Amino acid sequence: MSNFYPASGLIGGGVGKLDSIDGAILADGDAAIVITDGNAYLYHLDATSAAGESSPQIIAPDDNPGDKRWILSDGTFEDLTVFGAIGCGIINSYSSNATASFIAESASDFYSSIDVMNSHADDAGDADRWRHLMITRKTGGYSGLPSGAYAIRKLGDTDNFWLIILPDGKVCVGGGIPDCKLRVDGAIASKTLTFSTEGPTDNLDVSGVNVIHLDCSSNDVTIGGLVGGVDGQVLYLANLCAGAYSAILEHNEDHANQKLFLHAGGDEELDTEYGGWVLTCDGTHWYDASHSAHV
Repeated sequence: MSNFYPASGLIGGGVGKLDSIDGAILADGDAAIVITDGNAYLYHLDATSAAGESSPQIIAPDDNPGDKRWILSDGTFEDLTVFGAIGCGIINSYSSNATASFIAESASDFYSSIDVMNSHADDAGDADRWRHLMITRKTGGYSGLPSGAYAIRKLGDTDNFWLIILPDGKVCVGGGIPDCKLRVDGAIASKTLTFSTEGPTDNLDVSGVNVIHLDCSSNDVTIGGLVGGVDGQVLYLANLCAGAYSAILEHNEDHANQKLFLHAGGDEELDTEYGGWVLTCDGTHWYDASHSAHV
């Protein structure tokens, strides 16, 4: 079992610095976390590296370094806040007073891992009241994860991962190994905007929006153009009212930033009726994809 060392500084010797840990007690595969200046750095020890020191990527112990070097694992965590006590080594039992702890698993499985435990009651013996989070970087052969993958999972659950990031950038949320740029196993919700301005509005910001609810309960709502759309974005517009007022989209409006190109080749209106439009963006303008031909 590897050892885990917390530190409050990188180099310079002295209490709390990573390079102040005596190389004589370090073994290949040991892990360390350094929390300093609002950042957290994760390291693993390579006992045969012999590389020249270059902080923060490579750090050599001040005493008895030999060929041993601390090697920075890919990435740093910025603006990290840790609430509660920090413990070292392997945690075999939990105290209700320790609301955050760090733990390292075998180096044959991981470069580094963090176990964060939060209690929601004084009774730490109640397992249902504890929440476990493990962040790992995989080095090979564990639960089907490819070498170099990052994963977040519940502590002790070796089969179910909340998030997996592969070395090639593919990401999966809530499921298995991702086979495309983004895979989500579960329901997805995106930003929804309710819009009731009479307009005409030629610069409605749809940054991050996929659904617009048109509220025509008090007046007509006219939209002539959008801003903030990106290539591949899909936008659903739905009229929520079938009263005395209309929802109107203006076709190829001159004053619009991102224009709307509609099937009719002209303005389209939902006159006191339910319905809507589906628009897709190419990064410059929006195109009606509601149906194959104007009806």
